[in-house]
Amino acid sequence: MKNPEEYELVPTEGDAGKRPVDESEGEGSPKEPKPKDEGKREQWDNRIQFFLTLIGYAIGLGSVWRFPYLVARNGGFPFILLYVIMLFVIGVPLFYLEVTLGQSTSKGPIAVWSKVAPSLTGIGVAMTVVNVYIILYYTVIIGWIDLYLVSSFSSPLPWAECFGCVVTSNASDQQACLSRLGLGTSPGSMLQEFYSCWNDSTKYYWYNTALGASGSIGAAGEFNWKVFLSIFITYLVIYLCIFRGLAWAGKVIYVTATLPLLVLLCLFFRAVTLPGAASGLKCMVMPDEGTVMRKMQDPQMWLEASTQVFFALGLAMGPLIGLSSHSTRSRHVLRDAILVGVILLVVSLFSAIVVFSVVGFKAQLMNVDSCELVKAQGTGMIFVVLTEALNHMPGAPFWSVLFFFMLLLLGVDSQLGSVYTLVTILADWKPLAKVHTEYIAGFICTGLFLCTVPFTFGNGVYLFDLFDRFAATLPLLLIGLFEFVAVAWVFGVGRYSAHICCCGLGLWCWKVQCPHMLLWPGSL
Repeated sequence: MKNPEEYELVPTEGDAGKRPVDESEGEGSPKEPKPKDEGKREQWDNRIQFFLTLIGYAIGLGSVWRFPYLVARNGGFPFILLYVIMLFVIGVPLFYLEVTLGQSTSKGPIAVWSKVAPSLTGIGVAMTVVNVYIILYYTVIIGWIDLYLVSSFSSPLPWAECFGCVVTSNASDQQACLSRLGLGTSPGSMLQEFYSCWNDSTKYYWYNTALGASGSIGAAGEFNWKVFLSIFITYLVIYLCIFRGLAWAGKVIYVTATLPLLVLLCLFFRAVTLPGAASGLKCMVMPDEGTVMRKMQDPQMWLEASTQVFFALGLAMGPLIGLSSHSTRSRHVLRDAILVGVILLVVSLFSAIVVFSVVGFKAQLMNVDSCELVKAQGTGMIFVVLTEALNHMPGAPFWSVLFFFMLLLLGVDSQLGSVYTLVTILADWKPLAKVHTEYIAGFICTGLFLCTVPFTFGNGVYLFDLFDRFAATLPLLLIGLFEFVAVAWVFGVGRYSAHICCCGLGLWCWKVQCPHMLLWPGSL
């Protein structure tokens, strides 16, 4: 068995000559995709396209959906502070490491580790398993977004109604609706359901109409054909975007990576001008007295801040390596990694400001404390709290369509990178080396769709919570730790820096700082 020193991070014989180093500052000349049967790996057209791919993959639903509710759950400012620390102390260095691994080897997330040391191939396998888990429940979110987007093309919005009556705060309207429906003499269960809907129509719509949620994870409940169809359409769209390979996916990325940011900017200016927005923002930036240092010592908060960085940047999942394997080498990867980190932070903060402003608006409508309303929310925040606020905005259907269209683009953009990475992995496997991309992509999308079917039953939302709590948490940190150990300690920082023709992040960063910070929550 060879020692690690005998392995070189250079393209194999079959890849020789196809990985020129891009030393220019500009886009570079466009490159035509090579036919698969020529043994050549497809390339992104230019550096801008590849950079937008990294932006689109990193800035997904994790920034708009997951980050705000984690901020709310962990007390606001202390969590944001920890998130910023972990983003630039661990996130950016690992992002840089994974991108350079893919560029230097022209291999996917499993084959790449055989070039570092064959005994470390298990890192790539673990990445792939986690990536599949995240794809499954991530697509479920997109399916829910599809439902809400379609429902937004109606006035009034369906979650603003109960049994055909528009919900208001006027008691006479409630009694008029009861009389019209003839529920005054109905059994208690029917009246209870009516009052449950009237008191919180968005929550009722979310759990009963959209999800058809059962009482617990042990009760399968009814099959939800709407969610089933939405998920099917999601996978169909993903397949149509990637089945032609990079030649088509690279063009799609220009729209999916930039348009959501413009929509978010529009929503930002609308949200901060809502009545009560200031009270919501106060809960985000002004923690309770004496809680900052106490929360900073909470290992659970360190864990959630770290995992959110991994989840948002897509670290330790494989897509960064897979997407980068189609890019030419560049001396500016570190600069790009820092820039992606900065953009991600700005988008995350903008998203949190939008969400907390809307929560403050809803709290004023309900005459409750904004901070208490924020703490009561969970993964369904955007489907319960934000939709309630949309009900009371002038031109509610327009803003609802805009909001859920933005979420749809963010979700699909990230999924393109994740699913295409699975295509890259199978394409690296010698028995499938000459199989066309459209067949591999079709096989993968079909398999993923079938695995997602359990989420379409009444207990799907509880299954989703399990995936969210465990699939994208500790496994990501462990894989990231092994990545640093593999490159910095097994292969060697000096040799790795020499192979990628770039400066590494130094002995201290990859060998000491990053591994220690990943172990820090456990040491607390």
